[in-house]
Amino acid sequence: MGKLRVGIPGELYSRPLAWGFLKGHYEGLITPSLHPPAVIAQLLRQRNLDVGLVSPLDYQELEHLKVIPNLCVALAGPSRSVVLAMNRPLEEVESIAVEPNGGATEALLRIVLLEDLGQVPPLVPHQPIASRMLESHDAALVTGDAALRLDDPKVQTLDLAQRWSQLTGHPWVASFWACREEVALNDVTFYFKSSLRFGLAAMDSLVREYAAQIDVEVADVKDSLEKSVRYLLRAGELAGLEEFYRRANRLGLMTTVQPLRYIS
Repeated sequence: MGKLRVGIPGELYSRPLAWGFLKGHYEGLITPSLHPPAVIAQLLRQRNLDVGLVSPLDYQELEHLKVIPNLCVALAGPSRSVVLAMNRPLEEVESIAVEPNGGATEALLRIVLLEDLGQVPPLVPHQPIASRMLESHDAALVTGDAALRLDDPKVQTLDLAQRWSQLTGHPWVASFWACREEVALNDVTFYFKSSLRFGLAAMDSLVREYAAQIDVEVADVKDSLEKSVRYLLRAGELAGLEEFYRRANRLGLMTTVQPLRYIS
């Protein structure tokens, strides 16, 4: 087998997990590439990637995947990564613009809205540009770097990951590494843990570089990562993942819930 092809979302919150790979560590074994989350799922399905950072729903919908243990992106506080941006108070919202193929983030939105409003206003697919979404709708589901850039004082925001933690007592697991089951690389878990260790050790330079890349204040990037993001898939994160699957299944957002299967 050739190099392991690893798909990485382009957003901030995946960077510490993938920092070692992106900086050339293990380049003889691993080829990293950046893609939107929906494209990562598609490339895994087409066997054009070997490993990808996938959402909880993508894992359930894709076949023949195994999880690389102990690693994830989990949000436990005011992440500014998954937010509902609103032109008016939540109880007055009549329509919400959402990115097509919203997947797990749209499911999270539905869960929170049902808890807080008892209903879900119409969700309308829209090109994922926050300003345009809010021109024609009362609210918009804004994720990733676009959410971090929101700075209009007239726009109210509800941090959905923080609200999930308040409702359930658990972090929201946004993604984790999944590998096609036929892929063979000795000690694969070691390489992925090593990439995270490098990212955490280089956090200051990672934050400065990324802040410059997306034109956001360094303090905002640092604050967002330090206040909410967790990278280890431990008991609390697994409990949050199980609760998300339970609620999504109850709402008919997924047909079956299969337990995580880990690589050996």
